[in-house]
Amino acid sequence: MRLYQDAAGTTPAYEAGQPIGKVVRKAGTVDATQATALSRPTLARMPKGGRRNMAHSFGYSANSGVTVTPNQADPTGGMRACRVQFSSSQQTLSLCPSNPSPGPYSSRLFLKGIAGETIRRRLPGSAAEANIVLTGEWQEVGALNLSGNTGTFNINTWSNVTARDLMIYAPQMEFGSALGAYQHVGSDFDITEAGVPDVWHLWNDGGDSLLATFPAGTQHIAWVSTLGRLGYTTAVSTGTVGIDLLRDERLADVFARDTPLSDAERLRLETWWQERTGAWYLVPPGMGPTPERMWQTNTGVDQATGAGSPVGLLLDQTEPVGSEMKGSGTVYTSSTPTAIIGTYNPTTGEGTVVRDSSAAASGTQFAGIEVGMMYRVDLENRGTAAINLRASSITGSSYGGVAAGERVVRYLQSTSISLFIAAAANTEAPIPFTLHSIKKVPGNHAMQNTALSRPTLARWPKGGRRNLIGNTFAISTVSGVTATVIEPGTWELNNLSAAAGQRADWSVPADRAPPGSTLTFSLEVKSAGEYGSLAMIGIRNSAGASVSQAAYVERLTDNWQRMVATLTLGADNTNGAQLRINNRSGDANKVLVRNPQIEIGPATTPFQAVASITDIIEAGIPDIWHLYNDGGDSLPAVLPAGAWEIAWVTHLGVIGYASVTSDGTTGTDLLRAERMADVALKRGRFTSYEKAQLETQWGKYKP
Repeated sequence: MRLYQDAAGTTPAYEAGQPIGKVVRKAGTVDATQATALSRPTLARMPKGGRRNMAHSFGYSANSGVTVTPNQADPTGGMRACRVQFSSSQQTLSLCPSNPSPGPYSSRLFLKGIAGETIRRRLPGSAAEANIVLTGEWQEVGALNLSGNTGTFNINTWSNVTARDLMIYAPQMEFGSALGAYQHVGSDFDITEAGVPDVWHLWNDGGDSLLATFPAGTQHIAWVSTLGRLGYTTAVSTGTVGIDLLRDERLADVFARDTPLSDAERLRLETWWQERTGAWYLVPPGMGPTPERMWQTNTGVDQATGAGSPVGLLLDQTEPVGSEMKGSGTVYTSSTPTAIIGTYNPTTGEGTVVRDSSAAASGTQFAGIEVGMMYRVDLENRGTAAINLRASSITGSSYGGVAAGERVVRYLQSTSISLFIAAAANTEAPIPFTLHSIKKVPGNHAMQNTALSRPTLARWPKGGRRNLIGNTFAISTVSGVTATVIEPGTWELNNLSAAAGQRADWSVPADRAPPGSTLTFSLEVKSAGEYGSLAMIGIRNSAGASVSQAAYVERLTDNWQRMVATLTLGADNTNGAQLRINNRSGDANKVLVRNPQIEIGPATTPFQAVASITDIIEAGIPDIWHLYNDGGDSLPAVLPAGAWEIAWVTHLGVIGYASVTSDGTTGTDLLRAERMADVALKRGRFTSYEKAQLETQWGKYKP
């Protein structure tokens, strides 16, 4: 036995939820202890890969008069059911924490009660609140909330429902649009998942520590979290004062010795640890428009949410966000006081700012800001004039304004040890505001200060681009031919037979249609009330005479028909290629057309809709979101000094690695490909286990 509940080592610890007062060394001569009961970590377990289910299997809280009896027999034989007895109406059993972060969430719950009785269940999203008619058998209810609102999850006896005694099992609520395998949550420190190894660990719920008294000198400490996150540090021992070995909120293992670890030793240690705990922290989220991850400017203004958006700030979301800081704000008034002093309530975040002149201002100050650190600020202006977030002083340089009546989220990289909420200009009356949140956001964030050097958020179909046309939602016509948009990408062409050469067309430049390549041209056509014949022509615009290949429709019908022509470009082709639609012998004057495509190869393939070089989609094929470097773009991140390894993957699933050395002040470019679908960083080198984990996850990008 290595774990004990008391510092003396008399009471063994072997169950989740027990305090840990002593950890006996596995090797060496030094044990770790904690004499103060309230400062002891808790023994805990969770599945390898971490917790997904935010719901408690037996409920987090209930109104007085609600009786919850856990671990009842389950007729399915697979899960532990819970009996819930309500004593009256308007009672609630909450199944999730009271303040989870904003969604989306997916939820599910199994119920069993007396047939015909009703119970009310609430899942994330107000639209998911409804009365359930019980069938007398186990029944599943679930919901998906994509609104982004804060989730809640309960069963209750509001709205005149009749059930007072029922069974529940397998409540599950997790972030995202799909549910994974069920995780049983006995408590926040006892979570299990069938078929998945337990990761036992020590949980620091705030202010805990485990002290080890080493001989005098420098100690080299390594540790790993439940998610395989690795850490290294050094600490100097006096020989009498203990060094804290509880180095993570959820510590799965720790190692300490008086000599440094070599690179080879680190790799062996990391591989061994990650085989037990996983390397799930390494699964980056990709470049899809995840909420608050990508911003169009380096100052966190305007999220990059769609194809074509520039990306000036890419946030590292692998680190947990810091604790709430709005309670540290205080009223600050310049040396020249204002006639009315500003206000601030650190509990609610509500306050006012005032400015009489550039030298007389009163607002709210937050001290203790770390220079160079990123902060997330959620600020609402409830007044009729603009307010600013300022650095250094209440009239200092501005991080950006918040317009009257506006609520914004800003990500600010601090340039000063202070942050101020201040009026943007002289005011006639105090401007009210509400600071909803301010939190530190650690991580290796990448940003580009120069607008023209920012990459562009893009999406292409999995497998890449085939349709060479620059925009399938645009069409060119000769004079006299009209193209009326029926819906985006579909046109009615008129006056095709008004004169010889009447046509509409789509062109591809030579850089997309190289000499010697075989091109296939295709287009869908349909009658617009006339049923004559029609010609489609594929043309290679050679330096000399143009060469063409035609396809014909002898009779238009009320159904869509696809016309296809193939030709091979000559070595002299320098002008690209063109797809034309025109009349044949003058008997089709108007026609409906859609889905133009020019592609390399001898046969036609499914249509790809091209809005721009950064926005291409294909029906039934997943989108691959990525960052597009159109030349000279970069996304530098200032990494702590030392050796690092960068891993990245392209939109086609090609993976690359690079070793870099940071000086701690110069940015390291993380934009490693023309079209980069994801990137990961590690101080030192990736282990073989980590590379295998990355390559497995990134296999989804391969065609």
